[in-house]
Amino acid sequence: MGHWAETVIWTASGAPADEGELVNFGLINDGTYLYALIDSFMGTNPFLLKIDPVTHLEVSRFTLLSTGIGGPSVGGVYFDGTYLYVTYNGGAHHSLIQINPATMLEVTRWNDAIDISILGTITGDGTFIYVGASGPFGDGASLYKVDPTTMTHVSHWYGGAYLDNRGVQGNIIYSNGYVFTPTDMVHFFPNLTDWIRRIDVTTMTEFGFWGSANWGDRGAMVSDGTDLYFKGVVAPFPITKVDQDFMTTVLDSPSIIGSSCFPIIISGQLYFIATGANSYSIYSVDETTLAVTATETILLPGITPSISGVTNLGPTLIVGWTDTSGFPTSKTTIAEPVFVPSIPSSFNSGNIQHKLISEGLI
Repeated sequence: MGHWAETVIWTASGAPADEGELVNFGLINDGTYLYALIDSFMGTNPFLLKIDPVTHLEVSRFTLLSTGIGGPSVGGVYFDGTYLYVTYNGGAHHSLIQINPATMLEVTRWNDAIDISILGTITGDGTFIYVGASGPFGDGASLYKVDPTTMTHVSHWYGGAYLDNRGVQGNIIYSNGYVFTPTDMVHFFPNLTDWIRRIDVTTMTEFGFWGSANWGDRGAMVSDGTDLYFKGVVAPFPITKVDQDFMTTVLDSPSIIGSSCFPIIISGQLYFIATGANSYSIYSVDETTLAVTATETILLPGITPSISGVTNLGPTLIVGWTDTSGFPTSKTTIAEPVFVPSIPSSFNSGNIQHKLISEGLI
């Protein structure tokens, strides 16, 4: 037996330069290092952290200027195998910035010439970069296609102010020739508030969609290459599985996971990481039945965590959360949940964690 805890990899020092909130879907890795995108808070500057998960030390950071625009200064981060990309909504233009991960210096950038959109999450297909965008004044959703070799605009899809008036409201996913783009139209149709648009990356046109009133506009979803998985935020908090080819619901199952959460697939196992009261929990979910098969909870006494990002280095889950209990200050923590045995062990706790989960023992 034993209990669950977390090994802190990086946490904000409390200095003003470290203050800020991890943006939604703002935690990624390149196979060796972790990268955390932290937005400005109370006038501080947004920054992208490079963290060594072995030494638990900050390696370097890329810092931008606070925009003061009343919205997100930074919206998303992505690694294409060569460069890092960050969306930035400030300065002379809203931009997609290309960053060298070795030096953490800017290489070049693409500037949105119109600048009416708030640039958000990013994905790629190995050749092009795709950027989701949201109109700040109800002017619709956009998906931009950018050539990373020249950092120029190639094409785009526009959802329309009437149908997608709040824009892209979650993480966009590339899979099998399409970018799956969650959008929100809550202002006009409160009974059908959320969509997933399937965009053909060759033509940049919509090729099917899925819609529901029970999802929630954060749009946290994950793909296994065949189906999309996500969870509703209205009771009975269903976990939903959608066929990517036909954009139809395969299964919609009520769940015990009642709070906002982030899904991730590690070694073929689906997990949902959810915020709780002074805690967060890891739910193991069966991809066929969508039943919750195990729950592990990490207690954080005196802290009100807000989960904003999850990633994995091999079998190891990494969670990013922000402590919102100390308002007006805000501190982010990057940590590895681990199983702590109650008996002495010479084994690595991360390996124990993965073994127990993979064998269905916890």
